[in-house]
Formats: sequence, C-alpha cells, structure tokens
Amino acid sequence: MIRFVVAYQAEAAVLIDHFRMQHQPQQAFPLYSADEIALVISDSGKINAAAATAYLHGASGFHGDAAWIN
Repeated sequence: MIRFVVAYQAEAAVLIDHFRMQHQPQQAFPLYSADEIALVISDSGKINAAAATAYLHGASGFHGDAAWIN
C-alpha cells in the first residue's frame, strides 16, 4: 500500500496520470485511488497536511504496512 499526501493539484497530476487513479467522492479533501495506491490533496500548510493525512488514513483503511510519501 502506498499513500501520497501532496499540497497542490499540479503536484498530484503526474502521479494521478501515472498510476491511473480515479477521483473518489469525498467531503473534506480531494481523494484519488487505484488498487493499493491512494492520494490526497491537502493544500498548503502544516495543519492542512496533518488533517489530510488523518483523513486519508481513515478513508483508506488502517493498514500497518502502508508507505506514506509527502
């Protein structure tokens, strides 16, 4: 499992295209996923990044073997 947390759509675009991720319906943050990969877009700032990371962690399931990349 791989989890990406990025600040901006422009940063995410290459990853979304490369891994062929699909936009997931959401309420708090833009979320994309494909197979064992998920990505959340946080916007800038430490608080946004922390909140988006927590959101993705809850939305994608609690997997102890997940790799997190920022």
